[in-house]
Order: sequence, then C-alpha cells, then structure tokens
Amino acid sequence: MLDSLIDTLPDSWHDLAEMASLPIAWIPKLQHTLVTFFFESASPWAAAAKCVFLLFPVLLALAGIWCTQLSIYTLPFRASRTRFGSLLLLAWWDAGRVVWMYWVGIVRLSGVAVGWALAMTYLGVRLLAGFLRETITVPFTMTRSVTQRYFRPGVPWVAFMTLIVWCLLEAGVLAYAARATMTGVIATVLGAEDVGRFAPPILYGFLFVLVAGSFACLQSFVNAVRQREVKFLIQMVLVQLFVMFFEAMFFYREVVRALTPWLAEQARITLSMSMTLVLAAVAWISVRAATWFLFAQYGTPTLLGFIAREPVAAPEYAAPDRRGLLARWRPALEDFRRDIDWLHDKSEQVLELIALPVLQILATALNFAMILIAGHAAFGVPFKSLHAVTEARDLEATVHASARKHAAV
Repeated sequence: MLDSLIDTLPDSWHDLAEMASLPIAWIPKLQHTLVTFFFESASPWAAAAKCVFLLFPVLLALAGIWCTQLSIYTLPFRASRTRFGSLLLLAWWDAGRVVWMYWVGIVRLSGVAVGWALAMTYLGVRLLAGFLRETITVPFTMTRSVTQRYFRPGVPWVAFMTLIVWCLLEAGVLAYAARATMTGVIATVLGAEDVGRFAPPILYGFLFVLVAGSFACLQSFVNAVRQREVKFLIQMVLVQLFVMFFEAMFFYREVVRALTPWLAEQARITLSMSMTLVLAAVAWISVRAATWFLFAQYGTPTLLGFIAREPVAAPEYAAPDRRGLLARWRPALEDFRRDIDWLHDKSEQVLELIALPVLQILATALNFAMILIAGHAAFGVPFKSLHAVTEARDLEATVHASARKHAAV
C-alpha cells in the first residue's frame, strides 16, 4: 500500500518518501504475515486456539507498534519529549502485563467453567432427584394424611370398610338378579336394542348408591329416635318405608323369584305375587337388621362424615399438627432459592472473568492512541474489577483537563 502511494509521487520525491516511510514501511508486511498465520491452520482446533490465545494480544501489539512508530513523526513538534517517551515505555509495560493477565484469565476462566459445569450438573441432578423423590412420596404422604384424618384411633375403620364391602356385594347381587328386567326396561325407555354393554355398570352404580343411602336413612332414623324429634322421626319412617318398598318391589323380589323354583321343589310351595312381595320385604328387613346390628351402626357415621368432609374421631383423638402441601415443599423451595442466588453470584463472576481480560487489552490499545494524540493515557490498567471499567466517567472532560494541566506546566 505504501509502495503504491510512493509510486504516485514524482520520481524526484521517491527517495525522500521512501526515507520518510522507513519507520512504518515494515508494519504492513508484518500484518500480512500475521494474517496468514491466523488463516492458515492445520485444523479447526488449531485455528480456535490461535484466535483465543493470540488474536487479542497480536491486535494490541499491532496497535502499539502503529502508535509508537507514528509518534516518531511527532517528536520534533512535542515540548515534553522525555515525558512522552516515558509514557510510551509505560504503555508497553502495561501492554505486557495485560497480555499476561489475559492468558492467566483464560486459564482461570477454563477452571471456573469446568467447576461451573460440575456445579450445574450437580444442581440439575439434585433438583431432579428431589423432584422424583417428592413425586414418588406424594401418594404415600397423601395416603398417610388421609389415614391420620379418617383412620386414626377413634374411627371404626373396620366397620367402615366392612360396610363399604357389603354395599358393593349387595349391589352386585341385586344387579345380577335384576339385570334382565332392568335391561328390558332401559331398552323400552330409550328405544335402543344394544344396551347390554352399558346397562350393567349404570345399574350397579345406582344400586350401590341406593344401598348406601338406605343405611344412611337408618342412621338418620336412629338419630331422630335418640333426640326424640317426632316430626323428623315420622319423616324418616316414611322415607324408610318408601326405600323398603322400592328395593323390595324391584330388586329383592327378583331375588325371591330366583329362589321360587327351589322352594317349589323342596317345600312344594307355590308363591303368589303378594307372597313374593311379603318375602321380599321380610328379606330386606332381615338383611338390614342383621347388617345394622353387626357393623353398619358403627360404620355408617364414618361414611357420612367422610362424604361430608367432617371430623369423625372423638375429641380426645384430635389429629396432630400436620404440615400442608406448601409446608412439605418449603425446604425444597428454600434450597432452590439458595441455588438460584448462588447462580446469580457466579454468573457475575463468570461475566467478569470473560469480559475483563478483553477489556484490559482494548483499554491498553486505546491508551496507545491517547498517548499519540493527547500525550497521556486514558485508563489505568490493569483493571482490578469490572466495576472499574463500567464506572461513570467523562473521558472527554478528563482529556481536556489533563491537556490544560500539561500546557500550564
């Protein structure tokens, strides 16, 4: 580039131009050699290593060389040549220090990155393990909470479970006995021919609710007798009669009819319609009386309390203090919060490790330019922290103040 510029001058000026350009004539050739060094690499890994370890130091060296060589042309016009030379020497000293600190910073950043990766892996594994542990233990915790609430001492859970099993069993027997009749009724009402697939489950669920409701009516009847509430007692008697009539008419009658061939064969008794209904009512009363006095009178209050979400234990068996779902997750949330705070602190440290070495090289390069132009450095390098780089300062005011001070001297 300099040769082409010299060629544009008259021939009589060539020797003088070549002599004047001697201080900087070798710099473009050096730049070309360095560019060739960076672009001609044996492998991508070698190119990456050159760029990481040598690119910024080489750019700083080129900036220093250009500024130092160009300052030669300004020496005849400078007043404080000794101080100017001292500033250049100190700038090169700072350049050597920041290059060394740049390499040390890369090594330090590599170590911190490895530690960061291990810490992040440990954090991820710990969070995953905690999540899996909580996920696995939540059903057991909820089961324990339900058990403490409903099946702690003072709750007749044996009678309660026996009542539930009996309701399921009685509903199954009645559903099987009345399956044909109810299927025909549903087909007649809905006008559907293929009702065999969904009629039994619906019938079974309906009968389970009906059987459990009959025990609830018995419990209300007993409570009305104990409290001597005459009006409520009459209502419960009427409700119980209607329930008995409905179950005996449509379901227990089917059970008696299923036993009719056996009675006709063994006792040679032919049952009429009225006799069948009487036997169905007697069967209903017998079953209810036997189950009530055996276990239903103890399990029905628990069933009603469970449905109403009311305490079913005696006052002396009050439940111990229990932690809610948030309380159980609070330790994990606190650990997660501490981990996030730690990540924030480490992210600031990693940002400083990444940015500080490069910023120091750029500041040193700017110092060379400022020494060439204004006769003093702009930054005090090396920087001790990233705050020293980002602190608010007016460089222009600093430059002019320093220039006026030197002029006065």
